Amino acid sequence: MNNQMNERIRLEGRGGIAPEIETAWQSETRHRVAEIQSGQAKGIPLDEALAEARKRVGL
Repeated sequence: MNNQMNERIRLEGRGGIAPEIETAWQSETRHRVAEIQSGQAKGIPLDEALAEARKRVGL
C-alpha cells in the first residue's frame, strides 16, 4: 500500500493519471477480482509472483 501511495504522489507531481486510464484500471481490477471470487481464475501469492518476475529478468 505504501508503494501505491508513493506512486500516486509521484504521478501527481507530473500531472497525475489520465482519467480514462484510471477508469480502465478500475474496471480491469473489478473484473479480475470477480474472476478470482467466482473461481474462474486463481490468484498467485505475491512472493511467488515476485520470484517469477525476478527469474524472468535474471535477478
